[in-house]
Amino acid sequence: MGVRCLPKHAKEIVLDLDSMGHLVHGLQEGRHFSGYYGDYCYLPLYIVVGDVVLWAQLRTSDHGGDEGVVPALEKIVAAIRQRMPRVRIIVRGDSGFGRDEIMTWCEGQRGVFYCLGLSKNAALIARLGPALGEARARRCLCGAPSVRVFTEFEYRTRESWSRPRRVIGKAEVMAEGENPRFIVTNLPAAGFKVEKDRERFEPARLYEEGTVLVEKWKTCSSSRCSICRRTR
Repeated sequence: MGVRCLPKHAKEIVLDLDSMGHLVHGLQEGRHFSGYYGDYCYLPLYIVVGDVVLWAQLRTSDHGGDEGVVPALEKIVAAIRQRMPRVRIIVRGDSGFGRDEIMTWCEGQRGVFYCLGLSKNAALIARLGPALGEARARRCLCGAPSVRVFTEFEYRTRESWSRPRRVIGKAEVMAEGENPRFIVTNLPAAGFKVEKDRERFEPARLYEEGTVLVEKWKTCSSSRCSICRRTR
């Protein structure tokens, strides 16, 4: 029913995936203790477009957030295609959804793309090393509270991924320390040929404007600081 609320002539829609722990306060069937939430809870799955809810599924918390996502996407995308046959679909979610099954399914569909968080590991941080070094140098030179440098590279896990994929890394250095983050996507770095804005999927813009990992940050306030202007 929610698909009927979507604009019929939209050229692009974003499906946001979310799994949110709902605490239980009794002996409800299927309750499980979650170390992340520190209590007994359920872990329902939500899929929304803006403020339109397309999917709400009650799940127990004895599994990952990616449980049942592909079957849900199959039904949702089929319904969207009936209403909007040519719309571009972008699946977006945090690192709990950065799983090979979800990415492989999207890659096998016409006009379906993904932009997902990716949990950091030693191999990823090592690939981000040069960018972190540049961020440290820029922060020392301009004294900004926070400096970010973005980079991208092709990456594949040893066992869990079926193919190499495009990964974008954020090398952030703050007063509190380093804050490296990553996303994985199949959105084209050169953009889509039919669009005027061909730079919207470049590393910095895709991370800061097009993902759930958007974070507010501060730079130095000087309008003369060429170093900070380059990192914005």
